[in-house]
Amino acid sequence: MSLLTRTIHNGVDAEERAALCARIGHDPAGAVVGLRAANRWIDGTHSVTAVGAIDGGRAATGARTHSFRLDADAPAGLLGGDRGPDPCELLLHALAACLTRSVVHAATDRGIELTAVESAVTGALDVRGLLALPGGAGAGLERVDVTVRVCGDAPARELGALVEHAAAASPVCAALRRELPVAPRVSAS
Repeated sequence: MSLLTRTIHNGVDAEERAALCARIGHDPAGAVVGLRAANRWIDGTHSVTAVGAIDGGRAATGARTHSFRLDADAPAGLLGGDRGPDPCELLLHALAACLTRSVVHAATDRGIELTAVESAVTGALDVRGLLALPGGAGAGLERVDVTVRVCGDAPARELGALVEHAAAASPVCAALRRELPVAPRVSAS
């Protein structure tokens, strides 16, 4: 009798990851995944976003079993009720989480066992752009600084290369670096 065992690196099933990569390699169109978020204003600067419906990626992804609720608000000092993170803070969270996921995937590919991955992401926002006041550099974050600490069973040089690879492979990092085009459409009633 033979026992089946799975190779798990950093919580990721290496065989499942290899099978996913093979399916996408045979059907590159299956690599495109459509993501959605639907936001609803609550009050003041508070809004709620539902995230969870996923399209595409024929062989690449399964459907979500449920959606997620994300609250967003501004701090009291910026006219908010502090009922959730500021939307720019959510962007910083998305960047940190995506970089972490990319580090884990890269480590799994290389057979490196991680013991820690921590990110510190900071941004600077001049609110004059948001408030349409003169002197601002425009709306948006002016810069984002990221420090990633990674520990594992590989030399420091190799772990550093892992983070560099992750920054290049991270979809959120890539979108921010290339100034992702955003196409607003209006449906007014």
